[in-house]
Amino acid sequence: MNNTIFLDNNSTTPLDPEIRAKYIEALDACLGNPASNHTAGWLSKSYLEEGREKIADSLNTSPECIVFTSGATEANNIVILGYANQNSQCRFITSKIEHSSILEPLYYIKSTQGLEVNLLEVDEIGLIKINENILNHDSQTLISIQHSNNEIGTIQDLNKLKSLITSKKYLIHSDISQSFGKLPCSFNDIDADILTISGHKNHAPLGIGAIAFRSKNILNNFQSIFKGGNHEFNLRPGTQLAALAYAFGNATEKSVSSLKESHEYISELTNKLYANLINNISGTILLGPAINDRLPGNLNLAFPKIDAKTLVSKISSKVCCSTGSACLSTSGKNSHVLESLPISEEVKSSAIRFGVSKFNTSEEINKAVKIITNKYAELIQKGELLL
Repeated sequence: MNNTIFLDNNSTTPLDPEIRAKYIEALDACLGNPASNHTAGWLSKSYLEEGREKIADSLNTSPECIVFTSGATEANNIVILGYANQNSQCRFITSKIEHSSILEPLYYIKSTQGLEVNLLEVDEIGLIKINENILNHDSQTLISIQHSNNEIGTIQDLNKLKSLITSKKYLIHSDISQSFGKLPCSFNDIDADILTISGHKNHAPLGIGAIAFRSKNILNNFQSIFKGGNHEFNLRPGTQLAALAYAFGNATEKSVSSLKESHEYISELTNKLYANLINNISGTILLGPAINDRLPGNLNLAFPKIDAKTLVSKISSKVCCSTGSACLSTSGKNSHVLESLPISEEVKSSAIRFGVSKFNTSEEINKAVKIITNKYAELIQKGELLL
């Protein structure tokens, strides 16, 4: 990978070397099961709880409101299915451009339990169209809206949404995996009740995520979807991975403490990538919000007259990018996010997502632009892969 430029940081991010060192330290130290009542177990538990405390502090909640999971996908499933398990007559509101780990569980409970699921439409840049007719019903309701979209970088105004709700029977959940470490999105910043995050989206190891509740009372609105243990406040049983939790906590603390600097650096590189690509490839279209109004590091560009999947494949040994969510790539389906936008089929088929991180460099951006524009010109000249 030394010669490959990684610009797919909305799918995953490289492990921070400093966090890797913390992870190895914890792996060496945590020989015992955190639930075991002996010295080795107590030491592992201390690493586990230190990670939990750092995440709680970063999100402005208390440690007993942090539930560790394997990642945001499992966290989102626990939130959706756990709420349905606890409230048999509840309803749900979400948007058409949510991650599949929100939409698929909702489709499941709608088909198996007959629960009401409302899908909000979005406008041409992906902002939700708030339908006040489905708000403030006199029934238990969970609203689940991403803070920022992983494909087109749209940032939703969740505080505006909250201001329209008068019912006390509503809870708001937001998957902030993409925003966390790039934008202010703690409970002090977002008027939500539940947040979900993922370690590998923020330079921590793969295999760890968390659900954060604003209060313990809110956590009690959820019932475990698993059987076989009472770990993680009875929501997620299984032996806790203390080393992962410790590394995750340190990565979280580091990202929050350096948020302003990272935001500025990532935005600078993203703006450079955007400006150079649109200048070199005439007719390129930016999907989602304007360059300065979107998730830092996220670009979704439609290159004219070219099939995106083939162009991505042609440059894949030198530049890593994608045509959408990694989850969708494994399913073989087209992007439901792009399908939800009022754009032409040609634009949808020619859209490529780029994700920039704090570990990218200006030199890499220059090289990536050259590789992409040269390959694009070559394909156009040959008359191959035209839409």
